[in-house]
Amino acid sequence: MKKIFSVLVLSLVSTSAFSAQCLNGKNWDCKNARNNDRAAQYMLDNNGNFYRYFQNGQTCQITSNVKDFKVSQHPSDRAVAYYESNGALYVVHNQGTSYTGNCPPVSKKAIMQNVKEWKIVSNTNSTIVNAALDFQGNFNAWDDNNVVYKDSNITDFEMNSCFGSTGKSFSSYALFTLSRFGDVTKVKTSGSYFVSDASKIERGNWTRLSQWKNEKGGICK
Repeated sequence: MKKIFSVLVLSLVSTSAFSAQCLNGKNWDCKNARNNDRAAQYMLDNNGNFYRYFQNGQTCQITSNVKDFKVSQHPSDRAVAYYESNGALYVVHNQGTSYTGNCPPVSKKAIMQNVKEWKIVSNTNSTIVNAALDFQGNFNAWDDNNVVYKDSNITDFEMNSCFGSTGKSFSSYALFTLSRFGDVTKVKTSGSYFVSDASKIERGNWTRLSQWKNEKGGICK
């Protein structure tokens, strides 16, 4: 009997951080918040409404007309989430160190217009927390405060999950970009910023970075 009770308590604890909307099988996009966030979960419904859910049962809407969102993954990132709305990429921050009332305040700021692709970064060997590419070929990578690398005429990019790892090929490069001319640029650190390794640019006619990676046999071998 004691064992059954323990399992029941564990089940209640493990599901308490999830909203009823997600537990009831609704076709919502639900993602857990980081451990140090005020919220327990972020949710996007079928109509583009974007919410935060709290362990006390509160559900607070952040905004509407959202196409997609991601929860921040880098421990140095003060942002809690990113979302795409009306073609722009937005960043979400908690506001203030304490709060009262039903819904803790957040700020929302557009950081790129006409966004084509964007990714968040969890690799703690890099200070980059997110990166994005717009339809005009402008590429930006941000740390917690600023743009730390930018380029133009870019058609594809990839963050290097092996950056800073010992014994891995290409581990000295934080990311790779592909230009509209078919050239691959490798990006490395330079102080608090990142720069292209001009001596290592590979000239070619690739149309996707996956083609270049396949020719190399992978980048984390």
